Amino acid sequence: MKTITEIKNIYLFNELKAETKIKVLKEIENNILNERSDSSYVFEEVVSNILEPLNQSSYSDLKFTYDLGNCQGDGFNIYGEFDINTFIPLWNRSDEEKEIIKLCFDCLSSPSIKLLCDDRYNYSCKFLNKQEIPDIIDEIKELMSYEEDGEYENIWKEEYQDILNNFLTDMFNYFEELDIELEKIGYEYFYKVDEEEIHEKIQEYCYYEDGTIYDDIMVYNKL
Repeated sequence: MKTITEIKNIYLFNELKAETKIKVLKEIENNILNERSDSSYVFEEVVSNILEPLNQSSYSDLKFTYDLGNCQGDGFNIYGEFDINTFIPLWNRSDEEKEIIKLCFDCLSSPSIKLLCDDRYNYSCKFLNKQEIPDIIDEIKELMSYEEDGEYENIWKEEYQDILNNFLTDMFNYFEELDIELEKIGYEYFYKVDEEEIHEKIQEYCYYEDGTIYDDIMVYNKL
């Protein structure tokens, strides 16, 4: 048996050749993205925290689904039950209009609206909710025009039509914009690494001449 001792030099990042540095930068970036791909729960916790204020009501049960593979049908979608009373304070309209909204929705058995989802795809489905606006208004109009004890009661006013339409449109637009913003955050988390994070990471290691990671920088400092 013969024993061969091989001696190799190890380097700090700044000591590597220019072309090797490029290789290391790309490898570190890929490592960070792979770690994120295996840690999707971090992104999901961010989303849950953003949705938490909208989920305070017992009538709200918002969930989310996403697929961010840059393919057709991919995207981000918030769905589930949502208490419209949670959105009223966020609605940039007069107090009088807000009171009318409360009056209109008080006639429903539940103050929640169901945000829809697609069983096949993960893109934002608020366009489906917008299609239901006329039906929602018709239901409220019917409930506000009723017969009780043989007498016809009508508390519906035609001016409510436009106010309801504006409210529902603005609410669905709000969630549609939130879907888009969370989709953007997701793509940045899974596919984009800023230079500062990469440069912080490369300083944590020492390298062989070809750019292969040798070990933690602490090992280099002890040599």
